[in-house]
Amino acid sequence: MRSPDSWLRAVGLALSAPLWAGGTRLRRLLEPAAVGTPSTGPRPAGLGATAARWDDPELARRSLRALSALSRIPAGPWRNTCLQQSVVRCRAVRATGRPAVVRIGVRPHRSGEATVEAHAWVEVGATRHAGHWESPAAEAVSGYRPLRHTRAPN
Repeated sequence: MRSPDSWLRAVGLALSAPLWAGGTRLRRLLEPAAVGTPSTGPRPAGLGATAARWDDPELARRSLRALSALSRIPAGPWRNTCLQQSVVRCRAVRATGRPAVVRIGVRPHRSGEATVEAHAWVEVGATRHAGHWESPAAEAVSGYRPLRHTRAPN
């Protein structure tokens, strides 16, 4: 994943994170995608031999690095939060044709107050991935109960 078009794809995923972190786009990430069906948009035409790089496992990692850099822009819409990180990771995994889903969960606040903590993560099969590439997912999501996603009636 050293070619410029690979980096552009990673940055593109990060740039679009705020657009996918709410509304109907987020709902699409909360639902499982079909295996082998990239749900993040079509692959660019004309890449020839570089098209195989879409399956590079570094795509999610580099996209998350780009999000981290973008989140430093003052007053920008990018946030290095678990939700935007999970959106970026899910879209990167789905771009390789593998099924991934964003989960949002809650747990009681550890201080004992009558509040809850919320967290977002990505599930790829039975494996949970916390938002950032360095997070140990098992610890990061322990104690969180996933919220059930229901569709609004038509």
